[in-house]
Amino acid sequence: MFKKTVLPNKLRLIAVPMKETKATTLYVGVKVGSRYEEKEQNGISHFLEHLFFKGTKKRPSTLLISQELDGIGASYNAFTSEEMTGFYIQAESSKFALILDVLYDILQNSLFAQEEIERERGVILEEANMYKDTPLKYIFDLYKLLLYGDTPLGRLIIGQAEQIKSFKREDFLRYKEKFYVPAQIVLAAAGRLEEKSVDKIGQYFGQIPSRPKHEPLPVSAIQKSPRVLLNYKKTDQAHLILGYKSIERASSLRYAQEVLNVILGASMSSRLFTEIRERRGLCYHISSETWYFNDTGSLLVYAGVPIKKTKEAIGLILKELVKVKDKGVTRAELQKAKDYLKGKMALRMESSFNQASFYADQELLLDEIKTPEEELKEIEKVGQEDIIRLTEKIMRPEGLNLAIIGPFKKKREFEALLTQVPRQ
Repeated sequence: MFKKTVLPNKLRLIAVPMKETKATTLYVGVKVGSRYEEKEQNGISHFLEHLFFKGTKKRPSTLLISQELDGIGASYNAFTSEEMTGFYIQAESSKFALILDVLYDILQNSLFAQEEIERERGVILEEANMYKDTPLKYIFDLYKLLLYGDTPLGRLIIGQAEQIKSFKREDFLRYKEKFYVPAQIVLAAAGRLEEKSVDKIGQYFGQIPSRPKHEPLPVSAIQKSPRVLLNYKKTDQAHLILGYKSIERASSLRYAQEVLNVILGASMSSRLFTEIRERRGLCYHISSETWYFNDTGSLLVYAGVPIKKTKEAIGLILKELVKVKDKGVTRAELQKAKDYLKGKMALRMESSFNQASFYADQELLLDEIKTPEEELKEIEKVGQEDIIRLTEKIMRPEGLNLAIIGPFKKKREFEALLTQVPRQ
């Protein structure tokens, strides 16, 4: 069972003891990401995340930080998303004091040296180029742009080259001062913990001065007609995403959507995998997934298909989506999906990192926590009528969105596909 502690400065600590493991994970979630950026700041959240590992007063270089953590066999990294930034260090439990000191040090005492900023600027520009040259990854950025346009939620997390080249040291200092505040930070410690572990964390992170918190910038989720985005590129296969805007993170229908996602395309026995790959041989990879944000989301299908059979594949995917809306799902499918989610949850909770992120992310993004057992109870409650309610809410013809990377220029042909959705 987890224990939540709120420090006087409003920073939240979550302890998740795991007696069966010898590892400990410290995981910090900060409620800031690309959605908090003004247009001219696009990419600064991600850039700043990189800079935290570039030297502190106590550990003046990247090499000294990595040598200290590598020397104990630690696993460590960071990430930036639309609505949060995360940092973690995982190590053998006897190294708790060391990883706590390092984590606090990089988040509070980073130097942001000018030479490091310039060096990392080049790294990030190459990272951006790598993504754009990797259709399997870049298609998801294009789909998000199609959904939300030129808004904080639609823009690239990594930013555009123009902004990446423009950031100055003062920009990073101001941004950190504004958003890296205790009220927007959750720290989770999971694994083998001592009785005084929470106290030790509090001694470090309780020092951070309390400052006002900030909310994500709003976006409009209204859509009145189907949308198509073509990214012309000479590729060997077409990479496409087809999907709908969907429910927000806190929606009561979230569990129904997770169950539906499994039935549609989250497993190798799903409807889409069986129909498009196994029966038709039209692709190597096809899957569905869910996105959740503060006030919106998406249910989407990704596939990589032969250039000449792109329209056929889109038609078949649409057919499966219409089928699930018109005819629902069977009780057998429903139970199978629930068992799948139950099994995945059990495997996920074996890891101290996954335990830490599971609890911290809920507290950070939902301001409430459900245990794995409580989550599974909600999943078990999902009935056929909940799937119907969900599909009626989100699967509307005018809400279709299609993004494609491939050698295509005739946008109207794909728009016509979306306006002629096949019926059962």
